[in-house]
Amino acid sequence: MCMYINCVIAYFRCGEAIQQNDLKMATQIITKLRELSSPNGNGVQRMAHYVTNALVKYHKMIDKMIKNFENQFHASCYNHARWTLSVGSVYI
Repeated sequence: MCMYINCVIAYFRCGEAIQQNDLKMATQIITKLRELSSPNGNGVQRMAHYVTNALVKYHKMIDKMIKNFENQFHASCYNHARWTLSVGSVYI
């Protein structure tokens, strides 16, 4: 029962970390959850294994979305700066 409660608390904390974009903390929690889970263990360990795998996929998806957004944002700022400079040079 204690392991089940520890897993549930860890899942909530990991969800909060992902929501707050604290991917370092989420990664640390996922590492701990992997230690508690097993695909061949008892029912709680197997459940923890499958839920943790789903959480890892979600974590990777969020991380990828954030990186894509950052790249697009930086590219947009760069293109806007280039456009502003080119327009500014037309009026000189």
